[in-house]
Amino acid sequence: MEQMIGGYAGLLPAELSVIDLSAFQMYMKYLAHPTKETVPTLQTLQEEIVREDSTLTKDMEAAKSVANKMNPFTVGSSNLFCHHTNVNTANRIVSF
Repeated sequence: MEQMIGGYAGLLPAELSVIDLSAFQMYMKYLAHPTKETVPTLQTLQEEIVREDSTLTKDMEAAKSVANKMNPFTVGSSNLFCHHTNVNTANRIVSF
């Protein structure tokens, strides 16, 4: 993630903290009720980052900064990894 949206200078410590806390919270919600339809995507992470009713304390200015940096990869032209897969991973051999 840092290489994708951090650019040459990387991400600030506050931004890394926001991503870490939000990813943790996102996967805790998923693991409470794991189904194929609720597997988190990059869009889910972005939504969790900007969610203000989070139970974890996070810097909202840093959260908005990270969310803005993620826009090209969630709603923009590079949103390739923002969708659920259509690959049947239950097959004996899976090739990409």
